[in-house]
Amino acid sequence: MVPDVPARGAAVLAAALAITVPRAAAGAPPEPGRKGPPVHLGAEAATNVATDVGVRLSLEVPLRLRFSTSVGVLPGPYVDLINAVVVAAGGYDESTAELVRGALSKSLVWRTQVGWRFHPDWGFYLDAGYALAALGGGVTGQDVLVLATGKPAPQEAGQKLDKLSFSVGSRLHLLVAEAGYEWLLWDRLVIRAAAGFAGTVAAKTKAEAQFSTGRAKIDALITEFGNYGAAYLDDIYTSYVYTPTITVAAGYRFF
Repeated sequence: MVPDVPARGAAVLAAALAITVPRAAAGAPPEPGRKGPPVHLGAEAATNVATDVGVRLSLEVPLRLRFSTSVGVLPGPYVDLINAVVVAAGGYDESTAELVRGALSKSLVWRTQVGWRFHPDWGFYLDAGYALAALGGGVTGQDVLVLATGKPAPQEAGQKLDKLSFSVGSRLHLLVAEAGYEWLLWDRLVIRAAAGFAGTVAAKTKAEAQFSTGRAKIDALITEFGNYGAAYLDDIYTSYVYTPTITVAAGYRFF
């Protein structure tokens, strides 16, 4: 009898598949929480020292592409930390640090970032994007502006306007980047840590006088003085406000 070669070949192939497929499926297990659908949505509370404290919404899509947006606040101690680093490095003096503190403290910070997770089974990632710090600031006396900028205060009939004060607020545009790791626990809890950098690429400051003298010439000098202080701050931000960041976050993965 002539053997049925095609039938015997099919039988051998089926047997081989029965052996090799289970073995391939039994490879090294992924990190807990990495299995499942290729799309993940999560929310977390995070602090990015020294730029903001807030909440973050993140989305990961196929190919491990990552998208995130967050909103938070720039607390006073973080501004103090930035000032301490720049003053220690000789970037500016304490009078300018006081002016920066008044213009930036309690600013709202919005971040949006894109990135990539390097391996399907582990949490190493790299994110980069844009941040906006705005809507902060406070009232600053003219003496602070004079000390910081070195520009004489406006005078009326040869008399210094001692009660002159300015509402100073700054809007900063920053580029941000971070490299970090996400730990997924029990398929839902997210713990994240990262190191990164934030640098100011553009700034817009307003320094508006809190009262008017009623004399057009003097009020014009006051406005000019405020504008000079605002331009001085913008130059300080784009020249010196570059800071390393440390991120710590905890959150929940919805799916």
